[in-house]
Amino acid sequence: MSNTRNIRFSLLFSTLCILLCTACVDEKFSTDPSLHLSFSTDSLKFDTIFSSIGSVTSKVLIYNRNNSALKISEIALAGAKASSFHINVDGDKNGDNLFKDVEIGANDSLYIFVSVTVDLNTPLLVEDSLVFKTNGIQQSVHLQAYGQNVVVLKNKRCTKDTTLTADKPFLVFGNLQIDSSKTLTINPGCKFYFYNNANIIVKGNLNAQGTLQQPILMRGQRLDLVKFTIPFPY
Repeated sequence: MSNTRNIRFSLLFSTLCILLCTACVDEKFSTDPSLHLSFSTDSLKFDTIFSSIGSVTSKVLIYNRNNSALKISEIALAGAKASSFHINVDGDKNGDNLFKDVEIGANDSLYIFVSVTVDLNTPLLVEDSLVFKTNGIQQSVHLQAYGQNVVVLKNKRCTKDTTLTADKPFLVFGNLQIDSSKTLTINPGCKFYFYNNANIIVKGNLNAQGTLQQPILMRGQRLDLVKFTIPFPY
């Protein structure tokens, strides 16, 4: 019985040693510059972003299609912390938009989440690049967004006759309410973007003066959602 116990103990001890030694072996990262990363897209484009509101988050999927693990020495925005874009690498983020020594296993992948905030007076194209450096080789994904300034209407109540012009789009939060016996006139070409659950409450009069040439646009602030226009007064 004693010999049997010793044999069992020896086997258990040997197994544990093998497991510990295996766990202590670091994964080897290839330094071969011919092994490149692959990307789900070479250009990430955002639709019109409203000033100071920010965007929905988009993602880029990074693939290591090689049979060896790679260590990405740097993932960064070319514009660094001054960029209008912001990145999150597999759940981590920092104010410098810079990540070093990011590991990606053989035939594995990781997510880069990208958002953008603009602060503009006029529509403007905002661009940057997401840069990857691996084994001395640089690769990049182009980032592009259009920014636009808006007039924010947050729980706006029209207590007197009011006219809205088409100089800038309107972003509606909460309610846009027209009091009883008051008139809200909307000029041709006005654009309204409604935040989640925002609406117009008409207790008085709404004079929408859209035309076929200059329709009034009313839609959600998520520009990928359905929209409708009001081409005629009603």
